[in-house]
Amino acid sequence: MRQTLVVGKRAGSPERLACDDLKHDLERVTGAPATIQSEEAGIPDDGVVYLVGTPDTNDAIAALSASGQIAVTGAHPGPQGGQIVRVDRAGKGPLMVLAGSDFRGAQRAVYAFSHTCLGVDPFQYFTGYVPPQQPGFQPPAIDRTLPPPSAPILCYFDNDDDELANMTQPYLEFDLDTWKGLVDSLVRIGYNAIDIHDQLGRSEFYRWDDYKRIRPDYRCDLDLVSRLIDYAHSKGVMIQIPMYLAWEFKHITEEQANCWTHHKQAWIDTWTYYLKETPLGKGDIFLDRPRSQLWDSYYKSSIGEDVGEVMTEAFAALRDAVLEHNPRAVLICDLYAHGQDLWREGRFAPPRDYIMAWPNDGWGNYDNFPQDLRGYRFGCYMHAGFWLNHVVQDPYPARIERSMRELLTRHRANHYVLVNGQTFRHFLLNLEAYSRAVADPDRFDGEAFHREFMTRYFGAKAAPHAVAAFDQLHEASGKGYVSLIHDVMSDLNACKERKIVDSLDALRTDRAACADRLAMLESALEKALQADAVADDQAGFCHDHVVLPIRLFVQTVALRLALQDALVAWNENAQEGRQDGAARAEAAIAHAKDILIAHLKTREDGDKNPKWKTWYDPAKRRPNGGFPTMADLDGIRFAE
Repeated sequence: MRQTLVVGKRAGSPERLACDDLKHDLERVTGAPATIQSEEAGIPDDGVVYLVGTPDTNDAIAALSASGQIAVTGAHPGPQGGQIVRVDRAGKGPLMVLAGSDFRGAQRAVYAFSHTCLGVDPFQYFTGYVPPQQPGFQPPAIDRTLPPPSAPILCYFDNDDDELANMTQPYLEFDLDTWKGLVDSLVRIGYNAIDIHDQLGRSEFYRWDDYKRIRPDYRCDLDLVSRLIDYAHSKGVMIQIPMYLAWEFKHITEEQANCWTHHKQAWIDTWTYYLKETPLGKGDIFLDRPRSQLWDSYYKSSIGEDVGEVMTEAFAALRDAVLEHNPRAVLICDLYAHGQDLWREGRFAPPRDYIMAWPNDGWGNYDNFPQDLRGYRFGCYMHAGFWLNHVVQDPYPARIERSMRELLTRHRANHYVLVNGQTFRHFLLNLEAYSRAVADPDRFDGEAFHREFMTRYFGAKAAPHAVAAFDQLHEASGKGYVSLIHDVMSDLNACKERKIVDSLDALRTDRAACADRLAMLESALEKALQADAVADDQAGFCHDHVVLPIRLFVQTVALRLALQDALVAWNENAQEGRQDGAARAEAAIAHAKDILIAHLKTREDGDKNPKWKTWYDPAKRRPNGGFPTMADLDGIRFAE
C-alpha cells in the first residue's frame, strides 16, 4: 500500500522534521515504505496521503480549509491548535490531514496521530518501546480538534540532570544523541521550550570537590551548547537562557556578586558577553531570579544594600541588555524562594516586560498566590521532580491536576509554565501529567491519567498493582530520597561518634516513624513486584521504572532504621543502664552492613534495559551530601 506524506512548499524545519518523524513511525508500524514529497509534486490519487502543515505553508491544506472540508484556519483553533481529520475522496485514497493554525499546531497533530493511532511511545528513547505492527494500516475515520493549550509556553527545566548526563563521557554534559532523545520526547508530549541550565556549567561543577572527583577537568563546551541549541530550534523548541552570572566559561567574582552598587558594570558586561560572544545569544527566552547571581541563594550585600532596590535596578539593566540584543525576546522573572518574600513585601518592582513566575514548594503544591498582580503577567514554576527526591520520583498526578487547575484557571498564572524534571527518565509520569494539565486544565483528571499511563506501559493486569505501588511510594516519599540520604549520613556520623542524644524518647519516636515508613515502602515494593510479574511491558520497563527505584528506597530506609536501632541500643546502655545495649548496637551495625552490601549489589545490577544499566553506579552519582560506605560502617565500634 502506498503511503505518501505531502509537505507544504513553504514549510519550515519543524514541519519538515515532523514529516520525517511520521515517515519513520509509519514505516515501523506498517512495515511498508513511506515517501515524503512537496505539494509541488502534486497529490497522489492512490494509497493514503498524509497532508501536513498549515493553511499558510501548504496550499492543499488551504484549499481544504477554504472549501470547508477541514476546520483549520490561521485563527481557528488558534495558536498551537490543530486538527486530525480524515477526508475521503471518491475513487481515490483517503487524505489524512494533520493541520495546525501554526507550525506548532501541525506538530501537535502529527505527534498526537502517531501516539493515538500508530501506538508510538512519545518516550521511546527512554523506555525502549517499539510500537505494535499494523500491516496494511488504514487511518481511522477521525475528526479531532486540538484546542490551543492554556499557556503559550510550556518549558522544560534541565536541572540536576547528573545521572542522565553521566550516562556518557565526558561526564556532566549531554552528548548530542541524549539531547535529541530528550528534545524529541518533549516535543511529542507538547513542551515547546527548554531551559539549558545544566549544559552551561553550573558553579558546583567547577567549585565543589565532589564534582571535581567526577570530572576534574570540567569545562563547558560552548561549541556543543551551540549544536544543542540549533537542534532544538530545528524542532521548533524555544531555548531559555538562565542569565545567572555563574557559568563556568565566564562568571563574576564573589566580591562582585555581593555588591551591585560598586560592581554593576561587571554584571552588565558579563550579561552582554553572554549575549554577544557566546551561543547564549541565540536564546529566545531569558530568565533570572532576584537572588545571588553566583550562588542560588539569598543576596547578601557586602555594604548593606536593600535587596529589593538592587534587584529592581539589576533586572532593569538585564532587560535593557537582552532587548537591545533581541527585541522579540521573552523575559522571565522566577520568584523562587526569597523572590516570593520580596514580592509580598512590595520591595521588588522589575520592568513590566517580565513575566513573573510564581514557584511551587518543590512538590507540586503552591502557597499564598498573590492577590494583587500589580499589572504584571504571571506564570508558574512547578516541579515534576525536586532536588530532594532526585533519585526516586514522588509520583503525584492528582496533585498536579489540583494545582494546575487553580493556577491556570482561577489565578490566571497562564502566561508561562516552567517544569523542573531533574533526570527526566524517572519523572515521565509527572512530566506528561503537567503537559496534559496545561493542554486542558479544566478536564485533566490526574487519577485517570495515572491509570492510563500504567495501562499503556504495563497492560491492564499490571496497571492496578503499579498504580497502588506508586500511590504508596507517594505517601511514603516524605521529603524525598535525597533528604533520606542526609538523614542516613547524620545517623551514620552519630554512630561513629557514639553520640549520647538529648532525648531518648525523641530518638525512639524518630525510629518508630522510620519503621512505619519502611513498612509502607515494603508494601509498595510488594505491589510493584506483583505488577512486574504480570506486566505486558518491553525492555524490562516495569522493573526499571517501578520495582528498582522502590527497592532502592526500601533498602535505604532499612539502612537508616538499622543505624537508628544501633543508636537506640547504645543510648539505652548509656542512659538507662541496659547491659545488653552495646551488644545490640553492634548487632544492628552488622545488620546495616548486610543491608548496604545488598543495596550496592542492587545498584550494580542496575536496570534490565542495557542502555541504562549503569544509571545508579555510585561512582558517578550526583553528590547529595555524601553516601555511606562499608569503610564507614567498619569504623563503628560500640563494644569496648
